[in-house]
Order: sequence, then C-alpha cells, then structure tokens
Amino acid sequence: MNAKLDISIIKKQIDNATTSLKDAIKRGSSPDVITTLRNEIKSLKKEYVLSVHVTKNGQPRKLNRPSNSNTIKGWYTRVAGKKRKTASSEEGLIEKLYEYYTGESDDLEFNTAFQEFLKFLANDAKTSNGTICKYRSNYNRFVNERMRNMDIRDVSKSFLREYTNELLKNEHFTTKTFSEYKSFFNNFFLFCDEKYEGILNPASNLKSSDYKSHLVARKKGPEEKAHSRNDIQTLQNEAWARINASLEKKKYDIYPFVFLLSTETGPRLGELFSLKMADIKLSKHRLHIHSQQCFDRTTKKTYILDYTRNEKGIAQGGRYVPISPALEIVLSKLAAYKKEFGVESEYVFPKINGDYSIKANYDKWLTRFCNKCKVHLTNNHAVRMYFNSYVLEDLEVPVAEKAAIMGHSVRVNLDCYTHPDHSYCDNTYEKMLKKHNERMNEPNIIPFLGDPMQKGA
Repeated sequence: MNAKLDISIIKKQIDNATTSLKDAIKRGSSPDVITTLRNEIKSLKKEYVLSVHVTKNGQPRKLNRPSNSNTIKGWYTRVAGKKRKTASSEEGLIEKLYEYYTGESDDLEFNTAFQEFLKFLANDAKTSNGTICKYRSNYNRFVNERMRNMDIRDVSKSFLREYTNELLKNEHFTTKTFSEYKSFFNNFFLFCDEKYEGILNPASNLKSSDYKSHLVARKKGPEEKAHSRNDIQTLQNEAWARINASLEKKKYDIYPFVFLLSTETGPRLGELFSLKMADIKLSKHRLHIHSQQCFDRTTKKTYILDYTRNEKGIAQGGRYVPISPALEIVLSKLAAYKKEFGVESEYVFPKINGDYSIKANYDKWLTRFCNKCKVHLTNNHAVRMYFNSYVLEDLEVPVAEKAAIMGHSVRVNLDCYTHPDHSYCDNTYEKMLKKHNERMNEPNIIPFLGDPMQKGA
C-alpha cells in the first residue's frame, strides 16, 4: 500500500513539473530554469520506473548497458512476458519504460513527427510552399528507411554522428550541402523539443570541420557548368535531324525548336515557355522577355506570371534579347513547321492543340536528348551559361550589356557566368604578337639585334 502511495506521489510530482515546464517555455523563461525543470522530470521518471520495473518476486529488473559482447545495440531490458525494450541511451530507455507503465504513450516515430513538423510549417509558421517542398526533398535525401521508423528519442548525438559518417561514405556532400543537412535536423529537432518536451537536439554539435575529409572540397567552376562549343554543335545538329524526322513521320515535336532558340538567346526555362508570338519583334531584331511559366507544387497547376525572375514580383517591362541572323532562320523554320501541322497559337512553343507547352516536360526531354548525344551536362542552365560565356563573350559585349541580356546583375554575371576560354593563353599571345608587330612598324623603335634566348646571349 505504501509502495503504491509512493508511486502515486512521484507521478503527481512528474505531472506538476511537466506543467511547470510548459508554462516556463510559454513565458520565455531563462534556459537555466527550463534545464532545471527538465532535469527534475528526468530524475522523477527514473525514480518512478525503478520503483515499478520489478519481477513478480519484487526483484528489480536489470537495465543492460551496451557492450561489444551483446548482439543488441544500445540499452535494453525486459518487461512482463519477456518482451524486450531497447533504446540508444539510458535516458531513452527510462522514457520508454515510463510510457509502458503509465500508458502515457506518444507516437514519436521519426516519420510521424516529421509529418507534424510539416503541418506546423504550413499552418503555424506560415512557411512558403517552396520551403516546405525543400524540407520534403531533404527528408527523402537525408533520412533513410531505418531512421524513418525510429523513435526520435533514440536519435542521440552519438547515433547521428555515426549515421552522418556512414551517409558521407556513399554521398558526395559539398560544404553547402552539409549545411543544409545540419539545418534540416537542427530545425526538425528544435520543433520536436517544443512539441514533445524533453527531446534533445542531436544536431546541435554537428560541424562541417569534423567531416572535412568526407566533403567535396572544390565547387565546379563556371566553365564546368556550361556546354562547350562542340557540345552545342553536336546538339544543334541532332535537333535539326529530329525536326526533319518529325516532318517525315508527320509527328509533331516542338522541343527541338525550343532548344535551338535557347542556344541563340539564353533565357531561363520558365521564360522560354511563356513566350508569345507578339514578343517577337522581327522588324527591330528583338525578342521581348517579360514573363515566366511557374508551377504550384500544392495545387499541381502551371500558370504564367507577367514578370521575370530577376524582377522579383514586380513587372518592370522585362528585357530585350537581340535576334541574330541564325535565330531568324530558326523562327522562319518554326513558322513553317507549325503551319505544316496546322497549329495556331499565341504562344511561340505550343502543344499541337494550341495551349502552351509545359516546361517540366521539356526539362525531362532535354535530359534524355543530351544523354542520347553523350553530352554530360543535361540542363537548360548549361545552355544559358554557354550563351553568356561563349556567344556574347566572342562578340565582346560589355559586361553590363551581357547582364541586361541575361536578366541578372553585373556582379552575378562576373561571378557565376563569366569564365576564360580554354584557349585563353593562345588567344592572349596572338593579341600580344599583333600589338608587338604594330609597335615594331612604328618609327623610332629600335629592334634588338640577335636572339636573346640563344645560349650565350
């Protein structure tokens, strides 16, 4: 009777301390106060568990520590019916036993807690759809099947450290990716700490410096993100071949034309698929880019915005891109091609029924297209980089004008889009030689006699 009375007193103390903790968190009390209350709750729960975790004969059941001789990883014990309870830490095992004996059990499986986290982001934190989708993507990338089914209380600092080491053996993380990895776990466990009480944040001590040997040290330079001249020539030849083949087979395929226009103008993917016929100013040799196609991940619908990405939500008239003689040929062939299939539309790249084509479908096509041609870069950004770094650079377009054509700042153009041609040394030498010859033909210039590079000179 006294034992039951003692247990009920401890239980009441736990409930009171838990209520005090919740109130302290709501009031924004100091970390010291919150830590003291948490430690008090842990101590009381341990006292409660050790009082009730006994055999039929009243003998205490053993809490087994992890050891190399055991096949079971982590702490473990047995309850009535020889059922085993396991956890990665003593604290986690005490928590599970407390829930077992009191019947106060929360579903703290990682996957369940993550779904609650997403609801919190959408409803309480008013987080944007894009950020929520990023969390979902990182969940699929960073959390394996084993962790998804784990109790979040079992994800200790030591476990996450081992998990991270194992993950980095198979994944190539840059410092930026590692920062996303840490941020994902850190924000998730901060949420769990507030919602479920007493959940420690195992990601608080994650540092990229501790995993430096596993991280990819060097980022790709701009020249590695752009198609080369040979790549573009190969792809352009294949695009024209596919156009001819589609005419022979009477099968409508607008995507090769999309690719050909992109190599001559360098727009973003969304800007390509919102282009209208009215945006083509042939008399002025200009293409007007002032809108973009977007996709809402929540409603799963595609729509057109009347401003470009760099205008940041406020339409400012867009920008103009010059129509080159080569592009005039592409546009002329495109008009004849659509006429051949009887396609009429206000959009430059319509489906056969006249509606605008979907950029995501083209993106998938472009990947297959580049792979078929054995070109290792498979995205539209590589075409965009090529246009800036080769086409406009060869024309010696000033950097401010290049930035205006590409639709971004001068700083971005210099830092991210501009790089030297692989033959920059030979090109520079040719210019030096030309300048030298010009100077040697000037009066009052006395040339050296003999060759100073010969031995003995």
